[in-house]
Formats: sequence, C-alpha cells, structure tokens
Amino acid sequence: TGSTNPTTITMDAAKTVTATFTQITYTLTMAVSPGGSGTTTPAVGGHSYASGTSVPITATAATGYHFVNWTVSGGAGVANPTNASTTVSVDQNKTVTANFEQNTYALTINTVGSGSVAKNPDQTNYAHGTIVTLTATPASGWTFTGWSGALTGSTNPTTITMDAAKTVTATFTEIPNYTLTMAVSPGGSGTTTPAVGGHSYASGTSVPITATAATGYHFVNWTVSGGTGVANPTNASTTVSVDQNKTVT
Repeated sequence: TGSTNPTTITMDAAKTVTATFTQITYTLTMAVSPGGSGTTTPAVGGHSYASGTSVPITATAATGYHFVNWTVSGGAGVANPTNASTTVSVDQNKTVTANFEQNTYALTINTVGSGSVAKNPDQTNYAHGTIVTLTATPASGWTFTGWSGALTGSTNPTTITMDAAKTVTATFTEIPNYTLTMAVSPGGSGTTTPAVGGHSYASGTSVPITATAATGYHFVNWTVSGGTGVANPTNASTTVSVDQNKTVT
C-alpha cells in the first residue's frame, strides 16, 4: 500500500501488486490581446488537456481588425505563431494570446482644376471606422463642382467613413469672365461708375454701379442690352449681376 517509490516487498507467499498511474493534465488558457478585437477557438478561457496533447487553435479577427500573431506565456509550443490557424502543444500550464490590431487605411485626395482639399483629421492613415471631413476650397477665379471616386455629389464640406483604402477626386471649374460695358445716353449727359467703357468681371459678380448726371440733366433709369440684372433700374446707385456680356446704359 501507499505511494513510496521505490519501495520493497518481502516474498513470504505468492503475491500480486498493482501499480496505478494517473495521466497528467494541464490548463491551456486562451486569451485576446488588450485593445484587440476578435475570437479564438477554443474560446477565450481555460481548458484542460492531457499532457502532450497537440491542440488546434484558430484566431478570427473582428470587422476592422486583423490577426498579427500568437504569443505564449508559460512556455513555447505554438507551431506557427504567425498563422491564424495552427496548433499548440500542452506540456505545461500555459496561456496563448491571439494578438489583433485595428486596420488602418490610406485616403488619397486628387484635384482636377485649381483648388485644394482639407482633411479633418489630417492624417496619412486612418483607423477603421474613422469619419473624415473633407472641405474643398477653389482657387480665385474657380468654383468647386463636385466629388468623384469614393464620393459622389457636390456637398461641401462632406464626410467619408474609412472602412477601406479610398481615393477621392475634387473637381474645380474655372469661372468664365464677362464684359460689362457702361454707357451714357445721350452722350455727355453724365458719368458712370465704373467709368464708361468695358470692364471684365468673373461670372456671377455683383457690381455696384452709379450714375451721376451732368449739370442741366437728371438721371432717369438704367437700361440693359444683353440681358437683365440691374437690381433697381430707377435708382442711380444700384448693382448689376454679370452673368453674361452686357451693356448697361
């Protein structure tokens, strides 16, 4: 009886002795790295295995994350530490941790025409799920006309969600110039501001205009050749919208 080993027995009769052996078991603890996101097979937690068991293990990254490697506390034994599916030898109590990292993506901005695009936050790469605000600013004499690539439409500013590497193009169109010709009727009866003659303005410009009567005359009204656009035709001081070539008298 007992468990002394080695031990002795005195042979004073025929005897039978039974030696009992118990298999050793160890605990394999599965874990996920702090800051990472994913699951393991076997599941996170402790699992009991007979000593020497080769256990298949698998790491599955959550959306927006990727598997990096396995690390082992309490010994080695992972067959292929950089493989998401591999095996670990349970030869002692050990913890095997699946290390995950958040995906990052590049946002490439292109422009057509003359202008710039600001990113907020302004980074080279963005973590999965980051919302980036894009603001298009046209150069002088240009106008922003729309987005293409990973964005569509012409909303400005706008936002984009970084769930993959993306390329966005901002298109700017040059604003055409038109000639505003100032005139007086009859000649010599007064002056205008801007002065009588032709003046170049970007399309859409609202130009202040003033008529000053000469001695012996009075202002009557403005007339427009080549479209409308005088805000108050009977006011000596008013504005005109330059949306095409036009003559204001």
